[in-house]
Formats: sequence, structure tokens, C-alpha cells
Amino acid sequence: MASVLAPESQMLAGYAEGDFEVVNRVKVPLLRIDDVIPPGTKVGLMKIDVQGYELPALEGAKITLRSTFAILIEVNYVAHYQGSTTFDALHEALRGYGFRTFGISAPYCGPNGPLWADALFVRCA
Repeated sequence: MASVLAPESQMLAGYAEGDFEVVNRVKVPLLRIDDVIPPGTKVGLMKIDVQGYELPALEGAKITLRSTFAILIEVNYVAHYQGSTTFDALHEALRGYGFRTFGISAPYCGPNGPLWADALFVRCA
């Protein structure tokens, strides 16, 4: 697991020992999707797995999302990181961009219930 966000300490209890811990910190550049994908490019499938940083990633993809058919995105049912996006907020945001839920994988479950899954959202217009 790697994120630009700091981990939530209570998440340690949701994973096996060593699966959710900070072992290193590295500064990396952040690029907006709209600054990387040329405007008007047709995107059949956009894969997003940014460990809780989904809303800022989508905010930086407003132009690209207009020409995107489907998004495969990891959704968190429990906040893993400080200030991270959880399923309800992500679902609402994607609906606002014109996407509808097409399917969700079986969730990864910890001792206290479902933690995350992969979800497919499709633009039907």
C-alpha cells in the first residue's frame, strides 16, 4: 500500500501484521490526468488505484472524463488514510461526472468487515 496521504492508525487492526505500515517515505511529483492525456482523446477504460486520493485524481481529470467510457477504480469502505475518499463520496462524485455503477468485485474483508473492492463505473449517455 502506498499513498500520498498519511495512514489512519486504526487500519493496522484491519490487516495482517506488516501489511499496513509505513516503511519508507518518498517525495514524488503529482501530475493531473488532464495534463498528461491530450484533450479529446477517447478513453475506453481508465484505471484508478491511488489509495484514498480518488477525489483529487478525478478533479484533475475533468476534461478527460468527458471522453471516458468506463472507470475501474478501487473503492474503500473504510477510510485507510487521513482525508481519504470512501465509497459513498466516490460514488456520488462519479455520478456527478455522468458515470453509473456497473459492477463491484467481492470485497477484501478484514476482521471487522469489508475494507475495499474494485468497482466498474460506466458512462451510459
